Amino acid sequence: MYLFLIRHGQTVANLEGFYSGQSDVKLTDLGKQQAEAIRPVLEKYSFDRVYSSDLSRAVDTAGLAIPGCEPIQTPLLREISIGDLTGRSIASVRERYGNLKGNFASWNGEDQEMIYARAEKFIRQLENTSAQWVAAFTHNGFMKAVLRVILGKNFDTVPVSNGNCNIAVLKYDGKRWLLKVWNLAGEL
Repeated sequence: MYLFLIRHGQTVANLEGFYSGQSDVKLTDLGKQQAEAIRPVLEKYSFDRVYSSDLSRAVDTAGLAIPGCEPIQTPLLREISIGDLTGRSIASVRERYGNLKGNFASWNGEDQEMIYARAEKFIRQLENTSAQWVAAFTHNGFMKAVLRVILGKNFDTVPVSNGNCNIAVLKYDGKRWLLKVWNLAGEL
C-alpha cells in the first residue's frame, strides 16, 4: 500500500502566524492555488481511497487537488488541539511560555500522546484494508505524529515540518511502513 499524506493549503492562520488547531479556518487564495498546483502530481495515481480531516481547509484542499473526489472525512486526521491558545499569535505564546513542543494539554488541548494515539489508530485501520493507493489530506501536526508511529514513538518530531500542500509518501509492505518521500512540493 502507498499512503500519500498531503498537508492542506495555506490558511490565514498560516499567513498571519497564529494557532488555529482544530478551529475551522479557510484556505487563502494562495492556499487554493497551492492545492490546484499539486493536482498534476496526484492525478498520476488512481487512489482506492481518499481521506480528509473533517476541517474545511483539508476537505477543500482535497477537492481542488483531486477534482470530483468525495473524501472520507474523519476527525482522526485533525490537527492537534491547541485548546485555549486557539487564535493566539504563535510568537506571543512562545515569548510567554517558551516552546511548548506540541503539549497543549494544560490549555485544554491535546498533548503529543493524544495526537499520536489518533495517528496510530488511523494507520492501524489502513493496515486492515485492501486499499493499495490512499491519499489523506491532513495537517502538519498529524503528519509529524504519523512519523512517530512509523519511525518509533521516541522519534523527536519537533524539528520536522511540512510546508503547505507538501506531500509525504509512505509504503506499507504488509509488515512495516517505509518513508519514501517527505515534504515533496514538485514532481514525483
